[in-house]
Amino acid sequence: MNNKGFSNGLIAGLITIILLLVIYFIHPESLVKYGAYLGYVIFLIFMYKSGKEARDEAGGLISFGTVLGPIFLTFVLGSLIVTLFNYILYNFIDASLSDIMMEIAMEQIEKMSGFIGEEGVEAAMEEIENSGFQLTIGKSMLNWAFALIIPGIIFALIEAAILKKEDKNAI
Repeated sequence: MNNKGFSNGLIAGLITIILLLVIYFIHPESLVKYGAYLGYVIFLIFMYKSGKEARDEAGGLISFGTVLGPIFLTFVLGSLIVTLFNYILYNFIDASLSDIMMEIAMEQIEKMSGFIGEEGVEAAMEEIENSGFQLTIGKSMLNWAFALIIPGIIFALIEAAILKKEDKNAI
């Protein structure tokens, strides 16, 4: 059954990359702002597909734990593929995307000035300028690992709860 998660993870990752490239060629700033959200929508669709295929393969009845495997594997593999693609895109294809990401972060911090005050804004801006937004392989893998927890496992748990179907007559 994990083959469903593997194949759907590959497909989800590749489709996400294609759509991200389309967005990149149309409007790179939109890629930086909304690319992750697009990926999550695609992953949700393919995670559901993996769970549904696993349930159908099991004859219509499947436990929560059994259906969780292919669903989560879809997210793990798909997001890993996209993470590696983003590393290549941000470092070797168009390094200016890191600058766009930094500008967007600074705009967001300025919008929060009412919450964190002017001193907080200045400190956050200084921290961003000092640390930069270079996407290293280490940062990429760390971001991927955190994405496995939030939103990855959360999405998988919700979809597994929706897709599980156990025999009500079984003891």
